[in-house]
Amino acid sequence: MPLTISALDPITATLAAAAHDLRQPLRALLLLLDQWRRAPTPAAREELGVKVIGAGESVDALLRSVSELAQLGDGSTHTELHRVTLKRLCGSALVGYHERATLQGLRLLVEVPDDLVVQADPCLLDRVLRNLVDNAVKYSATGTILVSARSCGNVVHLSVQDEGVGIPPQDLLRVREPRFRGRAQMDHAVEGLGLGLCLVERMCERMGAHFDLSSQPGVGTLAQITLGRASVQPCDSAASSTASAVQSSKPRARPRLSAGARRRAPQQASEPLR
Repeated sequence: MPLTISALDPITATLAAAAHDLRQPLRALLLLLDQWRRAPTPAAREELGVKVIGAGESVDALLRSVSELAQLGDGSTHTELHRVTLKRLCGSALVGYHERATLQGLRLLVEVPDDLVVQADPCLLDRVLRNLVDNAVKYSATGTILVSARSCGNVVHLSVQDEGVGIPPQDLLRVREPRFRGRAQMDHAVEGLGLGLCLVERMCERMGAHFDLSSQPGVGTLAQITLGRASVQPCDSAASSTASAVQSSKPRARPRLSAGARRRAPQQASEPLR
């Protein structure tokens, strides 16, 4: 009896289905390369070359998503909590996104206090932030994308807020499921395997962080990560200590940017480190 995808465990089934979904962008890349090879003029080759690079970047992003899911599924991703300065991490994680946002007519603003430090795995938090900003850029045609952070007692809320198409209530319940493609992704022909938010949630769980998502169609989406604030506690303390602080203060936020934020991002207050 042949083995079907439905008979596999959830992670293996997702990877098998994702591998199948990769065929279409790979075929598109091969087609573009063939057209580039046959291009009659240097100008035509230049134009097709840009498309080839874009298609290659899309395939690379898809493969990275599959690889990350596989690593999280088999436990090979090692998690270590360290003191992470959010301003510095945002600066490195968002390289290239400012230019990409500008090309799409968007504004990407970062309002993170210089001295705000959290307990997190820097590699996982970098990947989480990249995934969230990438989603915000994909699903926004105009407006502002605001990356901000504020402290609240023993926790820090790191947020990515956009003024994009938003997520319908019926889809909001399922967007964290592997390979779920909601109405917005279908309507706007957004590329991807539907793994982004699934990966974000799994990576947050590894760090003992809490992932919260709220959205309103036609208004925008707010993704918020709640992390333990760095203190005199040893840097290598277990994720469970961070999780307990996070659970004591889960975020509640509105998905709409204020009118002032559309002109310029609001200044977020933060408590000084003690």
